[in-house]
Amino acid sequence: MSQKKRINIGPFSRTHSQLAQVVREVKRTPYGKRIRCISLASRQQLCINPQVKHLGSLSVINERCLDLAPKNKDGKENVPSKCCKYRKASLMQNLNESALLKIMDIEELVAEGESLNACPYYAAREAAKSAQLVMLSYQMLLHRRTRQQAGIDLRGAIVIIDEAHNLLDTIAHLHSCELNLHSLILLQQQLSAYKKRYIKRFSSTSLLNINQLIFIVKRLLKLLQTSAPIFRVLRTYELTAEGEFYNIDLYGLLKFCDQSRLAQKLQGFAENPINYTKTKEQELTEGSATKQLLKQIEILQKNNKSSPEK
Repeated sequence: MSQKKRINIGPFSRTHSQLAQVVREVKRTPYGKRIRCISLASRQQLCINPQVKHLGSLSVINERCLDLAPKNKDGKENVPSKCCKYRKASLMQNLNESALLKIMDIEELVAEGESLNACPYYAAREAAKSAQLVMLSYQMLLHRRTRQQAGIDLRGAIVIIDEAHNLLDTIAHLHSCELNLHSLILLQQQLSAYKKRYIKRFSSTSLLNINQLIFIVKRLLKLLQTSAPIFRVLRTYELTAEGEFYNIDLYGLLKFCDQSRLAQKLQGFAENPINYTKTKEQELTEGSATKQLLKQIEILQKNNKSSPEK
């Protein structure tokens, strides 16, 4: 017997505080006691594990959380002692049911998770599959990978966007990045040290990709290291031509970085004092330099697809 796909209604807003206001208003309606409503947010907002939530950086929190999952990021079973104690199936089920029985905003969901010793992040993701009303921020709505990771399917859903005039700025922010001279210098040092340490373990393909990354970083550094202050706007093909990496397959390079989790490996490598000696200033940017470069490569690849050929 086939079932019709349940229709979700998704109010989306710029901030979680605005979504909390929507939750309060829903509670006041005649439907408040029987509607299934769930608020989704990042691990940074929902994590209750003291070993993880104090890490501060969202990317570091995500990586640590994946390390503590029943199956780690490589797909292998973790030993029970290394798993997050808040991910037990029975505890998660209790929080999942509680989240669907009563309407809660993010703060209330976190408090309920602490009370039940269950992870609000994963419980909310599971509860969203049965919810009628799913609360999301712009960032989760507009970023495809974030939607996929959260299991959000917008097909057939009703999307309600609050303050839609902010959409263009949010989209521009999500799909753009900034690379400065210091970040590139730091990234070159990290990539070179990483290559030197593990060169005997790399396959020929991996070594080629890492060499191409180092080459791109060097070329970008050369463009930025100029004696006179210059402000220029370059099109994608102009940047790749002037940087002399127009013949590098940026899409393939980005795919390699994504599949090999190079940014995360490089961050872990740089954090180990045996592998890499850091200054105080370098510690502030080490986690973002590689990811910013990968984001820039992704943007260049997208622009290449839309740019007319010369």
